Amino acid sequence: MKVGFISEFDVENKKAWSGTINFLYETLSKEYELYPIVIKPSFTQKVFKKITKIIGGGMKIILL
Repeated sequence: MKVGFISEFDVENKKAWSGTINFLYETLSKEYELYPIVIKPSFTQKVFKKITKIIGGGMKIILL
């Protein structure tokens, strides 16, 4: 099965998110045919992320 793997970071970068992205990619690629899709955040997303980090005291806010 073909699967798109969407990430904000390069899937080959073992330092991004302490290697979590790379580990997920490698694990899933054993079962599926993966196609990495790297999406860079927009200016608005970057500003929102910084504001939520300041307001939330480092808490992660996940928008669905």
